[in-house]
Amino acid sequence: MTDLLAQLNRDIWKPFAAAYGALDAGALMDLAMVADRGDRIGIEFRFHERIAAGDLASERGLFGLSVVPAEGEPRERYGRFHTVARRVDGRWRFAVDYDTVGGADAAAFGAAAAVDDLARFAPA
Repeated sequence: MTDLLAQLNRDIWKPFAAAYGALDAGALMDLAMVADRGDRIGIEFRFHERIAAGDLASERGLFGLSVVPAEGEPRERYGRFHTVARRVDGRWRFAVDYDTVGGADAAAFGAAAAVDDLARFAPA
């Protein structure tokens, strides 16, 4: 299963975080106003469940947003997510993605597994 999780990291999680942090409006159109203001933003993902088999994956975890405005104090925000991904033509793609802010905080974020902590999800 760790091979599938590494593929999910390569195809979804790392490109998503890079596009988000780079304010790549082509990749994430909703961030264009943030870039225009001169703000900086980053996102990090941590996991408490990663299940992958065949061409399907279900992952649950938390995201942490860091915002450094051009003017004002830096802020951090946390949320929970659940995604379902499908591998099509050898590449992983989101099929379902939803999130909520309920129960997400710095402590819960810190307790979850880092994106590259694949061994934590290997079968015993």
